[in-house]
Amino acid sequence: MACQRLVAGADATPASDVYSLGAVLYELLIGRPPYAFSSLAELATQQSDGLITPVRDVQPRVPRDVEAAVMHALARDPGFRPASPAELGQELAGTAAVPATVRRRPPRKRRRLLWLVGAILVSAIAVAIALASIGGGGTTPPAAPARVAPPVQAPSAEQEARNLARWLRRHSR
Repeated sequence: MACQRLVAGADATPASDVYSLGAVLYELLIGRPPYAFSSLAELATQQSDGLITPVRDVQPRVPRDVEAAVMHALARDPGFRPASPAELGQELAGTAAVPATVRRRPPRKRRRLLWLVGAILVSAIAVAIALASIGGGGTTPPAAPARVAPPVQAPSAEQEARNLARWLRRHSR
């Protein structure tokens, strides 16, 4: 949906960043992106209609709290996502507590999972800090971004994909 909204000319928001961060976390945990697609048009369709396989259905060893935070970030409706990457980081930080039974030398797979969760947590916090340092601070408001016309609608899916590809090449420079 974030991709569809941006392709349609909508502004990127913190909710778009949270969705993107959720997609990266999902791929780090599962080893594949949330949606299977072969073109950007197919991805846009998947994001508006498709279902995301829950993290624990593929990787049952992922803690439930981590799965909940990632799936929260991937909510289809931006209003249901964490308000900011910092809030997502706080959700993930709440999952970093290690139970007493794991403090003894955990099995190798569990140690890898703990390292992965720790790396995700550090990455989320770093992104949140970077985004917080970028925003605000000046007295002049930022200039409004230039409006970009959405890609031209076409009668066939094939032509629409070509239009989208041309539009992306033109506007990604």
